[in-house]
Amino acid sequence: MMLELIAAALAGLLIGIVSGLTPGLHVNLAAAIFVHATGGLPGLVVAVALVGMSFAHVFLEFVPAVFLSAASEDTAMASKPAAEMLMKGLGYDAVRLALTGCLAGFLAAVLLLPGLLLMVPLVFAVARDYIGWVLLFFAALMLWMERRLFFWAVFVFAASGALGFVAFSLPGLDEPLLPMLSGLFAVSFIVMSLAGDFQLPVQHAVEIAEVKPSALMKQAGLAIAAGSLISIFPALGPAQSASVTSSLSGSRENKGYVVLVGAVASVSMFMSLVTMYTIAKARNGSVAMAQDALGIIGIGQFSLLLAAAFLSAGLSVVVAVYAARLSCRVMAGLNYRLLLGIVASFILLLVFLFSGLSGLVVMLTGASIGITCIVKGLNRSLLMGCLMAPVMAIYL
Repeated sequence: MMLELIAAALAGLLIGIVSGLTPGLHVNLAAAIFVHATGGLPGLVVAVALVGMSFAHVFLEFVPAVFLSAASEDTAMASKPAAEMLMKGLGYDAVRLALTGCLAGFLAAVLLLPGLLLMVPLVFAVARDYIGWVLLFFAALMLWMERRLFFWAVFVFAASGALGFVAFSLPGLDEPLLPMLSGLFAVSFIVMSLAGDFQLPVQHAVEIAEVKPSALMKQAGLAIAAGSLISIFPALGPAQSASVTSSLSGSRENKGYVVLVGAVASVSMFMSLVTMYTIAKARNGSVAMAQDALGIIGIGQFSLLLAAAFLSAGLSVVVAVYAARLSCRVMAGLNYRLLLGIVASFILLLVFLFSGLSGLVVMLTGASIGITCIVKGLNRSLLMGCLMAPVMAIYL
């Protein structure tokens, strides 16, 4: 059985590498495809593979997010400083910063695991009756942070929320997250990149930006705080938590923000394992599928899932660094605008295959809202109103 579990973890790692490097392919969709294709396997084997896949996806998705402007809702918050580094020929360094944050956040969460296992159920017991109000508070805080363009901030958040209501209620729309999030984040950013008149400079696989240990500890601490919020409150994702914590710490525009976004991404995935075990509520879709495969989770099963996460995180860092170095060499001989067009076409094809014509309408609507957000210079965490508004409506 142990050999089966090791094989499952490695298989999940490979699938996560492919899904993370595939522009526009959300981890939840990749997980759903995997579950559908492995219906006859034991639940523990499926769960271990899903956890390995999820953590690999988190680490690898920063490569297309930086080099191809194919940001997801988790990586989009790093797009502005990362794009600035890319245009200076430092795309590899941007990926390296994000990976540094990913690994630091993951290790910090592991070190604090005993405390998290004790605190999460206690905090959830107090907070669960106020989830709707807390989400409303965070929505108001996000709007207040954009008070210089308050009208447009309200418009983007409300439009995203309306899109969320429509996407989740459309009959026959399979995988509503795929077209909605692809349009809001990836397609909108690619369209704006294509609209600009620029040529991608030569990329250098060099390490320039220094991450001091004290700064890394600070970002890891902020990520733990942000990840803890995500674990308690549904619909509050890495985008909002990274935005709020970085604004409070004053690191919203610098390279440290890229480190923070990476740390929050890995911590939020780790915390989903913690909440799955402690309060039986996985806050991430792919981990929720692992929970469905297992049913009741004991300490032994939880330990095996943690081992799969360790294995996946450690190997994913190495693969992601190599993929970023390879991207620097490959980009030198490619037409960047044509490449972005191919990426956009691929995302469009994915949406059509899995969500049909109604999915294309949702994606294009989301892209329009996302473009408005970018043009007005607003924080893209507002686009997560597509999830926050429906969840607030349920809890309030």
